[in-house]
Amino acid sequence: MSQNNALTNGWGIEWRMPSLDQIKELLNECNCQWTTRNGVSGRLATSKHNGATLFLPGAGYSYGGVLDDVGSRGDYWTRTLDSSYSSYAYYLSLNSGNVDWKYGNRSIGRSVLAVRMP
Repeated sequence: MSQNNALTNGWGIEWRMPSLDQIKELLNECNCQWTTRNGVSGRLATSKHNGATLFLPGAGYSYGGVLDDVGSRGDYWTRTLDSSYSSYAYYLSLNSGNVDWKYGNRSIGRSVLAVRMP
């Protein structure tokens, strides 16, 4: 099991966190808009090819045991580590004005997006 993949470690081999390349593909191949679904704010990604959708809640993040920015920001870890700093990894960051990828310290509590492999 990969120590960089919380889903494989916790749920089994058929689940994984997306790579940075997959996040870039999501951003390039989908239209993303900030919206509210069932009372939850977040980004709705809609495929430019087949109309499939993925809703990413603005779940906030945790630092020092404090949950912050719930409803206005969402951060989702990838399994891709920064090549210069092994304590850093890439993540998808979204809010009402922007959606992009960034990198940050893995000690920050960010959401995990589950991708099931066939």
